[in-house]
Amino acid sequence: MAKKSVSEITESEDELISRAQVAVSQCNWSVGECAHKWTEKYARGRTDADFGVLVGLSPDQVFQRRRVWQTFADVHAVYAGLKWSHFYAALNW
Repeated sequence: MAKKSVSEITESEDELISRAQVAVSQCNWSVGECAHKWTEKYARGRTDADFGVLVGLSPDQVFQRRRVWQTFADVHAVYAGLKWSHFYAALNW
């Protein structure tokens, strides 16, 4: 039997879920940033659908992440308690 690390022993379910939510949120921000930069620099007439094929996401998923990044990139760090999904909801409100 493998020996458990200290973090495995002391990490609660809530902490684990929170850590996973942050990871997902960060991933969405990263995808949005990359999609925005790709659109600005490399797209040359190609679309979110084309970027989606390159990274394994649907056109809608790329569009959502890119739009959230474009709208909130300059302020999202100020609201550290909010997840990417909060900004997505605000954008669609």
